[in-house]
Amino acid sequence: MNPSLIWNEIDAGEYAVHERNLGLKISQIGSVSWRRVRPFFYRPLYALQEIDPSVVSGPTASLFGAFQHAVPAGGRTNSHLNYLIFDHPSVYSLADLNSERRRRIKRATGVFAMKRMVDIGAFKQEAYPLYLDFVRRTGYAVGAHRQGAAGFAQWAENVFRLPGMVVLGAYRDGRLAGVSTSFRHKNTLFCATLICGADSLAHYLPDLMLHVIRENAAQCRGITEIFPGMYHGNTSLDAFYFERGARILRKPAWLQINPIGRSVLNALRPGIIRRLLGELTPEELKRATGKVEAHLLEKSEPVVDAARG
Repeated sequence: MNPSLIWNEIDAGEYAVHERNLGLKISQIGSVSWRRVRPFFYRPLYALQEIDPSVVSGPTASLFGAFQHAVPAGGRTNSHLNYLIFDHPSVYSLADLNSERRRRIKRATGVFAMKRMVDIGAFKQEAYPLYLDFVRRTGYAVGAHRQGAAGFAQWAENVFRLPGMVVLGAYRDGRLAGVSTSFRHKNTLFCATLICGADSLAHYLPDLMLHVIRENAAQCRGITEIFPGMYHGNTSLDAFYFERGARILRKPAWLQINPIGRSVLNALRPGIIRRLLGELTPEELKRATGKVEAHLLEKSEPVVDAARG
């Protein structure tokens, strides 16, 4: 039987403290918390936050780089932000999935036992080797300090310290095979981390873990969207979520960028400017309206982390 999960909403202050504890650079300017995505480039900590460009200022360091944010309807805009989103989570049902997806989830259910993890000591001991295997297998480099035992233990402390954080574990024959972390801010459920062991992929553990999250979110009043991360452009991560029902949420945005920096990027790295502007191909635009079926990737593995921009 799958566990019953409840996400208690965290407020903006708790969210900012949590991200700082994870090592992210957070700047508070007025009512907006800004996250440093990379040096001299900032976006709101709450990625989907809509802000009127006429009443906001970015961090001082952005004067040498850029800041970007979504804009409310009717606001001044010069770009787009593209998000991966599962919308209408309240209507999610296993019965509505296609036969192949149901088969995978039912097969995984017969292999893995799912439970909420509340013992931080057990998490540190069991999840650390799983994380190291994941890093070796995927070359995942975000949060490299976690590859050391002390760094991983500190990360675990920060994860469990956040009120409302849900840590979900998947066990096979008593051994931890996968772990996910998720939390709720406003009406959005954030999928922060999802890691599965190599031998669990053939038994479709990623499908089961995502199913358990979506099934429980359907029962949580007020959750209007599940946000696994930004759309990065036809990566294996994007494909994993597309084939399981996600779409691109495309929001009008404002990009404030240093003019000299923009000229340099236009000349030397025009692809970066296109990504900052949120330009999509016609095929990608179809994904924003849900009109295209994503191809199936056998044993595709998600890589999700709160530190991603």
